[in-house]
Amino acid sequence: MRVLWFALIPLFVVLGRAQQPTPSNADQNGARQRVPLTEVAFDSDVAGQVVLAARLRTAALGGTPDAPATNARVVIENRGPSFYGFASGWVTFYDAQGTRCGEAMWTINAFAPGEAVDRDLPGLRLTCTPATWRLAAASLLTRTGDQARPAERRPIAATVPLQINVNGTVLPIQLGNPIELTVGAERVRIVLSPAP
Repeated sequence: MRVLWFALIPLFVVLGRAQQPTPSNADQNGARQRVPLTEVAFDSDVAGQVVLAARLRTAALGGTPDAPATNARVVIENRGPSFYGFASGWVTFYDAQGTRCGEAMWTINAFAPGEAVDRDLPGLRLTCTPATWRLAAASLLTRTGDQARPAERRPIAATVPLQINVNGTVLPIQLGNPIELTVGAERVRIVLSPAP
């Protein structure tokens, strides 16, 4: 019996890790999950990669329908690989029963990868003391000039003279033109070309 327990413990550990939430906090339908006010909210792109993370800077939030809270602060971080010329989205708040009781739009211009921006939420109209919140991007517009590009090959300038020295004999060479040498009893053909 004791051997059986030791065999099952690794299985429980693997199953427990598989059930932990992913940082994208999206459900199976792609809807953003709500998180407690003290936790970081995430948003992901269509491929499921985390691109935004946010934390509330305003600690005490609360309002009523008669006296709504009208401002809060949030820090939004670009965790994606892209530079955004413009980014916008929503921060939404929910009460303890899960009813939405406030939302506000945020905008950021020139948002670099790894950059965090402190934003206020001036359009907020919060009519409760929220228990959870979520972050959702509305627009993430990249600047085409700032996109990551594959490494480009730089051709060797044609004006640079190239030569090869074989045992003291200097031979001029050109890219793409073969050189034929005799090495021992074998004839060898060498072609110089740019590396891929």
